[in-house]
Amino acid sequence: MSRPDWSKAPDWAKYLAMDADGGWWWFEARPTMKASIWELPKLTNFSFALATDHLPDFSETLESRP
Repeated sequence: MSRPDWSKAPDWAKYLAMDADGGWWWFEARPTMKASIWELPKLTNFSFALATDHLPDFSETLESRP
């Protein structure tokens, strides 16, 4: 499986990133990396997108909505 498609993102999602365990997450605000996960600076929307078999370097996966 590959990274989630932006066409399937929730309306509020502005960012997409993968954690070290391969889980993809949508974020409403720009997250920051802490250890092996992406973390939000304040309480905002986020949701699990899907898991993937191919694990790229998670620290390079943060992208904003096109």
